Formats: sequence, structure tokens, C-alpha cells
Amino acid sequence: MSINVSSRQFMHAGFVDKIAEVIEAIKLKGENIAIEVTESIIMDDIEKAVETMSGLKNLGVHVHIDDFGVGYSSLSYLHSFPVSALKVDRSFVSNMHVSPENREIIKTIVSLAKALNLKVIAEGVETLKQLAEMRELQCLYAQGYFFSKPMPARTFRNG
Repeated sequence: MSINVSSRQFMHAGFVDKIAEVIEAIKLKGENIAIEVTESIIMDDIEKAVETMSGLKNLGVHVHIDDFGVGYSSLSYLHSFPVSALKVDRSFVSNMHVSPENREIIKTIVSLAKALNLKVIAEGVETLKQLAEMRELQCLYAQGYFFSKPMPARTFRNG
């Protein structure tokens, strides 16, 4: 389960403790949770962000950098962040057939992630052609309307 969090939530002093409480209350393993944060949240206060990410990692929770490539990040820090995956922003995926540069950016993100032993998740995959292109670029994970449109939790559970 992936959970997007705001800057305020992520930087809150009790955030990691709250996640630990929720994990305990619902009897879920941390490894089944991914917290998604944007590059800008991390770069606003690198020291606090690394502290929070490390605390989540100690719980077994994954941290994904959401919308990777559109924010401002310092690649010199990326290797020191305890993250599991980079999520390629949907703008690159949706425009890769219009602009060859977007395909090259995705290719570069995949290469960078592999070098850092991170997973790559393509956001906004809406067509079989886009999925095929992601596979060709060796991006093994994807999300988007091609797989499912958003739905209420009740519908998801009853499947």
C-alpha cells in the first residue's frame, strides 16, 4: 500500500511513531507500506528528512520519491537517502511520444536507479503502448489508468 504524505505530515516530530502505531493497530507488516514523498519535501530540510526516512526504514516501511525529475534535487545527496524507489513523473510518460527528450529522461532515471539499487515506478501509464515502452526501457513497475481508475476503498476490498 502506497501512501502520499504532505510536507507537514512527513516533517512532523511524531510522524514515525504514528506510523508505528498504525502498523501495530492494524497488524500490518511495515514492508507492505510505502510512504511517498516529493523531492521538494526532502530537499526543504535534508537532515530532518533523512532522520524520518531512516526511522521509517527501521520499521520496514519503504520510502519512494514521488514525481522524480520535476522537482529540484541534488543528485549528490540521492545515494545517501534511505529510499526504495524513484517514481517517474507522469508528465515524462505521457509526453514521451511527443518529445524524444522525455524518453531519454526516463531512460536516464532508470539507469540512475539501477546504479543506486533502487526500483523505478512509472506514473501515469494509460495505454498498452506506454506500458510496452516502459518495459523496453526496463522500468519494471508502473501505475496508472491502464491498470485501474481510482475507486473507493469499499469497491477495492470487495473486488
